[in-house]
Amino acid sequence: MKHLKLLTMITSLGVIFVSCKKQENESAIKPISTSVRTSTNETSIVPPPNYATIHAYRTEARKFVAQALAKAMLNSSVRSFLKTQVNLQLQNETEFLYAQHYNTVIYNGKTFATILRENSVKNDTFFTLDLLYYDPYLTILIPDDYEPENWNLDILIPQVAAAPSGWEDDSEIFAPVYDDLGQITLVSSDDQPLSLTVVVAECESLTAFSLPYTGNPNNPYFVNDFYKYYDNENATIDDGEEFVVNNDKSTSAYTNDRSVRRACDRDNNTTKLDKMGSLNINGKSSLKTMESWLKGGVELVYRIVYNSGTPTNRVMVDYEKIIRKITRKEAKNSTSIAVNITHMVWGSALVMDRYFIMFAEREGNGGAPDPRNSTLTLAIDNVTISLTQSINWRRRDRQCGQQEVGFCNTANGNGTTYNTGLVTFNIKI
Repeated sequence: MKHLKLLTMITSLGVIFVSCKKQENESAIKPISTSVRTSTNETSIVPPPNYATIHAYRTEARKFVAQALAKAMLNSSVRSFLKTQVNLQLQNETEFLYAQHYNTVIYNGKTFATILRENSVKNDTFFTLDLLYYDPYLTILIPDDYEPENWNLDILIPQVAAAPSGWEDDSEIFAPVYDDLGQITLVSSDDQPLSLTVVVAECESLTAFSLPYTGNPNNPYFVNDFYKYYDNENATIDDGEEFVVNNDKSTSAYTNDRSVRRACDRDNNTTKLDKMGSLNINGKSSLKTMESWLKGGVELVYRIVYNSGTPTNRVMVDYEKIIRKITRKEAKNSTSIAVNITHMVWGSALVMDRYFIMFAEREGNGGAPDPRNSTLTLAIDNVTISLTQSINWRRRDRQCGQQEVGFCNTANGNGTTYNTGLVTFNIKI
């Protein structure tokens, strides 16, 4: 959801922890960089002893959490707590951040962390310190297509899955799923269980910065002893907000000397503004391709790519737009989602014959910049050419198709509908 750079390491936090595999030997928590999601490996947290990577630690830790939570599900108060918290939603996702609610009292003075510890071989420190520091994105998720708002607490005791850390869901994996008896089954990331399944997963809506951090003037979403959490810096919801690009990035695109009449619908709109009116994911099969059930909703981004140079000296520019998170129910049902993002001002006819819209599904905040070459076809002075253009994606962006938009495509009314195979959308004035 970004523009993060690897920052310098801060001094040790000096907090004592008990690691996942060492319950008696204490060791100091290692220093981390100011931004947790900065390096090409998505994290610069030094893993505890005996773990090759932080992802290895998180993957194992989430299994302990899932197993303990599955056993704790026998208590109706725990089930009620989960139902309440996930339905409050975090950035349009039916989940809640463990670090924000681990200390919430559920019954008889017992906190969520205490209840998990009572159902686990791990000790207090694991649930009240280690997880907060080493897995700041640990989240408890119920995919919204299970309709957790309708969960009958008196009848259904759900199973709990553990999603691995560092996994990109363009490849199938088999995740461990635990029941209240401690039994384990392996379930494909491609095949969502029919029965309501809670997932111990990674929150993809927030970015954590280790304290002290002063790089963002906005109010954080949440702060604890280790981190400041912000909405993914580039993932603000842009419904109805103005976002205009043009061929010289100035208001001169509005003036007559930068506009040539082409006897098309857009000439009836003197500002020559284009907007994405609405879009939808093309149903269950597209959802399965774009996002695993273990990760919840779809984080969709798109890029506008156009020529800002001249017909003979092309300078292709691309700009990113972030769509609000699309829920699994919306995607499965091909629900039309109002976007209403104004994203283009048409300029010179010789330069701006068309532009391209390219979609991607983003994991978390996208990770480090990862420019990739794409082939674009342009028609200039009635000559069609193909060119290779570097597009400014991020490492964890998975491309979901592209479409070109021509100036003389129908723009009045509902405009023109386009389809990448995974995403359908309309462009209008």
